[in-house]
Amino acid sequence: GISTSDNYPPFDLERLAEDRYRITLAVAGFKKDEIDITAQQNLLLVTGKKDTAQQDRSSFLHVGIAARSFERRFE
Repeated sequence: GISTSDNYPPFDLERLAEDRYRITLAVAGFKKDEIDITAQQNLLLVTGKKDTAQQDRSSFLHVGIAARSFERRFE
């Protein structure tokens, strides 16, 4: 099953073959090194941590992308 506290970030789940799946997560605003993927037995854990202290947002005129930290579990 798939457990989550809310629907962020949104994702697609495809079945590619009998035992192969593809998960696509929409994580706009995250850099590669801010996302962690952990695969164990029957668990896939995707976590995203934004380093808000490091962000220089002075050049942004509008910020509409929700880039809050998250944890998604797929079993």
